[in-house]
Amino acid sequence: VSAITAEYHLRPVAVLITHGHLDHTWNLLPLVYDLEIPAVIHASDRAFLADPLLALSPEAQGVVATLTPNQIWREPAEVITVSGNTNRSFAGFDITIVPTPGHTAGSVCFQFGNENLFTGDLLFKKAIGRTDLFSGSPEQMKQSLKYVLSSYQDETLIYPGHGENSTIGFERLNNPYLK
Repeated sequence: VSAITAEYHLRPVAVLITHGHLDHTWNLLPLVYDLEIPAVIHASDRAFLADPLLALSPEAQGVVATLTPNQIWREPAEVITVSGNTNRSFAGFDITIVPTPGHTAGSVCFQFGNENLFTGDLLFKKAIGRTDLFSGSPEQMKQSLKYVLSSYQDETLIYPGHGENSTIGFERLNNPYLK
């Protein structure tokens, strides 16, 4: 990782984590240790950093244990926890961290300016995140989606945790889960 950042003259300052599921934190430890940077996560999902299997179904726990029999999970040396609507500055960017529980209790969106929203697994192009895993909540998901849709303009670009980018306006018109 350091070779790539050096080649492109990049200086990462933090890893922003939208939620603590393993598919979003799998390579976190090598990244934060190699670059000597903190991880930023909501306080409600911090426990997943030390034990990511907590958030998995029993079947998925078995698969991960089989694929990584000697894996030792631990929290990074430096973790910045957030809670509530928080404004932070990283590398000259003002970022609003917006709690959007539902997919997990500690799910957040990261807002860069007025036009860019990293939604994690809250909102995808024509889909929403699942709520049936540990700390997920269908009711909180509904409230978070309602908040995001009422707080952002149609032109706001969304960058989901999986799949294609979209806009708030496109999702209002085309997302079957928002009808």
